[in-house]
Amino acid sequence: MREQKCPNCGGNEIVFDNGRYKCTFCGTVFTDKTADKATYKYASRISQATEHLKIGNYDRAYSIAKELEDLHPTDSNPYAIILLSLTSKLSDYHLEEGKRQEASDVWDKMEQLNAVAQPMIDYAEIMYRKKMNMLKAAFIRDAVFIGFGIIMLINASLKYPGWSKLFVILDILYSAYYCWLSRTSENVEMYKIEKYREIPHNPFLTPLHDSLLETLTKKNL
Repeated sequence: MREQKCPNCGGNEIVFDNGRYKCTFCGTVFTDKTADKATYKYASRISQATEHLKIGNYDRAYSIAKELEDLHPTDSNPYAIILLSLTSKLSDYHLEEGKRQEASDVWDKMEQLNAVAQPMIDYAEIMYRKKMNMLKAAFIRDAVFIGFGIIMLINASLKYPGWSKLFVILDILYSAYYCWLSRTSENVEMYKIEKYREIPHNPFLTPLHDSLLETLTKKNL
């Protein structure tokens, strides 16, 4: 907010919107002569970041937008540039954890500004489908592995009835270890969040990754 008066209605609640100042009372859009130079510089930097974005200089576009996001918090342009940079213009669905969390924060700000555009909604829908397909595959895999353990338990108990208690304990340990390895509980929580979501939905609330593959990869590093 700027503490100045609207030239039309005299209102004093002014926001910066798309390179101009706007009165929240009457909607009048105007410029502040004392701020024209700063406004021009700001708009030029937005344009520069957009040009970097167009040619794939995502790091440069991101750094410029980060410098601008606090200057006019009600302007959605820097947030959009940051989000497009983090996702390589809405083409990258597998974000690193730090990028995912930042993208989630930026998405929330854009929702507050009613600035979530249709391409972003489309991106969120694709992300949702990818996550649900991944989770379904993970649940099927979990059922197969746990079912395999149960079959082995039954088979071993029939062959060696005297050792059935030991086999039960081993099967419980096997199932528990597998569930820990595949992060089954995390997948269940992710499913709850994604399944009962509102639309449009922040696509960065949960990560898109294969929990079992990620755990095994980390163990081998």
